[in-house]
Amino acid sequence: MIRMVHRTCARCTGQSKMNWFRIVLSAEVWIYIILLANIYLFYYQDDFYKYNSVYSIQVCQRMHCMLYSMFLHADFPHIANNMISFLVISHGLFMNTKRRSYWNYMFAFFVIFFISGIVGASSNITLDTYFQQLWKARLDSNQRKVSCNHWLCKNTINLITKPVATAFTYAFHSKEFIALKLNQFVPRIGASGGVYGLFGARIFTGLFSNDHFSLSVFQLVLILFVFGQEIMQIPLDLEALSRALWEDGDMIDHLCHVASFFTGFILAALLQLLFLFI
Repeated sequence: MIRMVHRTCARCTGQSKMNWFRIVLSAEVWIYIILLANIYLFYYQDDFYKYNSVYSIQVCQRMHCMLYSMFLHADFPHIANNMISFLVISHGLFMNTKRRSYWNYMFAFFVIFFISGIVGASSNITLDTYFQQLWKARLDSNQRKVSCNHWLCKNTINLITKPVATAFTYAFHSKEFIALKLNQFVPRIGASGGVYGLFGARIFTGLFSNDHFSLSVFQLVLILFVFGQEIMQIPLDLEALSRALWEDGDMIDHLCHVASFFTGFILAALLQLLFLFI
């Protein structure tokens, strides 16, 4: 009798440990941890800024700066919008599934949320490189317009005309040049990159995953409409960048949203493929 009780208790202890292990590994637990971390850092955000660098193209491009920035927000409407979207989309992606699967564990959540956020943030480096090339092409074009290729003036007149062309370019396009430099120091903050990655993943799972419920036509159209609006607002030339920073811009990193959305969609496809073989 004593042996039976001992074995039963041992079995109960093993099951209890297994249940705790499953709880720790579940995506749901970590979703709420991330939510609370965002709220906590928002409350102590001023102190955080004093001791940590926020991600921007010129100030800090390191991985930890990108991760820090995903937990910082500009104001209450910013964090409220991000966290509501975060909870709603995470519920359909990792909690409210048709059946228990690998999608319910933290691995899938971490991969999509953090990788999408980092890719979205780093996409600004690519766009900045593109803008730098546009500015260099403008300088070269203006210099060529006033340059002389004849051997008599190639090494004489060009010594004057090229610097003059460069000076006029900086003078008449000063707003674009200042916007180009200012864009490198703008802090990139918010969990929007990770949230848009979740949106992209939800689009994939709603269309192609047997573990998830399908999206309604309204939900699909709404997400794609918002995504289309994001694409339309990405500045693709120096004039658009100048307007975004000086005139009618909303100070929202639309490229980060788009890059994260595509990343989340692709990651969801890769995870779905991986889960088929494990």
